[in-house]
Amino acid sequence: MNRRKNILLQTAPDFLNLLSDPTMFSNREMSRLFGVHFLNAMAKEADEENKIAKVRRTGGHSQSSRRP
Repeated sequence: MNRRKNILLQTAPDFLNLLSDPTMFSNREMSRLFGVHFLNAMAKEADEENKIAKVRRTGGHSQSSRRP
């Protein structure tokens, strides 16, 4: 339950009340909401955000593409 709460805190804090009633979702629904596919999608999105932030920090230019 704590993992799900932490995920919602980071992604959609307005929906924390969905976790207040443990009978609201079946185990299968919880697995679909917070399972492997969801976590993989979150990891992919975080990786993309990190790449974008890295490009912004370098001013949009890659170090290896600069000519002497």
